[in-house]
Amino acid sequence: MKAKIGIREFSRKVNNLELYDYIEVVDKKTKKSKGIFVSEKYAEVVKDFLENIIKEKKLKELNEIMKFKGILSGDTKNLKFKELKEMKIKDEK
Repeated sequence: MKAKIGIREFSRKVNNLELYDYIEVVDKKTKKSKGIFVSEKYAEVVKDFLENIIKEKKLKELNEIMKFKGILSGDTKNLKFKELKEMKIKDEK
C-alpha cells in the first residue's frame, strides 16, 4: 500500500511508515513532493537501485572528464578520446 500525506502529518505520525510500503510526503501548501519514505522491507532494494544510478552518473562524469585528460601536460600525444579510453581500461587491468 502507498500513501500521500503532508509534512506535518508525517512528522506527527512517524509510525505510519510501518503501515505502508511507501509514503510520499507532500507540501500541501505548494503541492510539491518533498520526498518518498520507504518501509524497511524495501529499503535495501531502493538503496541498491539508487547506488547503481549514482555509480553510473559518476562513471559518465568521469568519462566526460577523461576527454580532457593530459591536454595541458601534453600526455595525450594527439590521441583521440577512444584511444585514451582504451589506454585507461588497459591501465586499470
